[in-house]
Amino acid sequence: MYHAVRTVLGMLVFSEDGRLAEVVRYEKPELALTGGLTQEEREVLERLGEVRVEGVHEFPGRGGELFRSGLRRVLEELGMSEREYRQRLHATAVAIARLRLRRALQSRDMRIKQLVSAAEELEEAQNLLASRLREWYFLHFPEVAESEELVELVVRYGSRAEMPERLRQAAESSAGAELEEEDMRVLREFASGIAELRRLRERVMGRLEELMREHAPNLSHLAGAHIAARLVAAAGSLERLARMPASRIQVLGAEKALFRHLARGAKPPKHGYIYQHPLVKGAPKRQRGRVARALAAKLAIAARVDAFGGRFVAPELERRLRAGR
Repeated sequence: MYHAVRTVLGMLVFSEDGRLAEVVRYEKPELALTGGLTQEEREVLERLGEVRVEGVHEFPGRGGELFRSGLRRVLEELGMSEREYRQRLHATAVAIARLRLRRALQSRDMRIKQLVSAAEELEEAQNLLASRLREWYFLHFPEVAESEELVELVVRYGSRAEMPERLRQAAESSAGAELEEEDMRVLREFASGIAELRRLRERVMGRLEELMREHAPNLSHLAGAHIAARLVAAAGSLERLARMPASRIQVLGAEKALFRHLARGAKPPKHGYIYQHPLVKGAPKRQRGRVARALAAKLAIAARVDAFGGRFVAPELERRLRAGR
């Protein structure tokens, strides 16, 4: 019977009496320690026959005990000093930490979180600048300053004298002031910037929807991609969201109201991000709490199915939600 232990030095294989029988050195120890067996390791294990493989820190573990108790002897056989061993330990620990950080940063959850933040910040900037545009254009053509299509009108036509036929009468009788040509040029550029922000947000939202359909198809179908993404971002990851009780999911996004409830005894929040869901937002005010609880319960199921590799069950969850079950 042999005992193999995987260390920063490589895979060390000991006989039952503690003799070092085989050594498979690692060119990249951090990869071997965080991954599966290498081809060379498999060949050695097949040749030796009955071998128990373990990690150096596994307890109880015969291989680990033999390695720790005979460390100096093992280092001598490998031609390595204790100082070099400690340096290898430190370098490997740093490399493993970097590898795990890289994997975490490459995760869909992290990308989703960044896309959600980008979309919200773009919307905030767009609304702020659109408000400034309304106040600015009010000086020239107050009759259309509150129009929902103001940005498009300013970008396309600019001066009220150039407006389309449907706005011609309002333009001719407008109480607004004339603007100099240079002022109008800058104003149109300003409106073009707002329009570009809108297009950029649409592209961000499009990519967000793609990722959410891949990463959490049930949650996205049931909540809508944007709400689902905000829930994932608020929780920190899809897996963390899946481990939350429905009551916590219900109030994600309402942290300030929840704090006021806990600190000052204010009324507890009934919903957070899920308030934007049509079923909650469209429900009579007195029923929103009940609808939010029912929705949160189904979202909790959807998140768990997505996180732990289940099938597509969102249509059934939606049917039961609408049926009140």
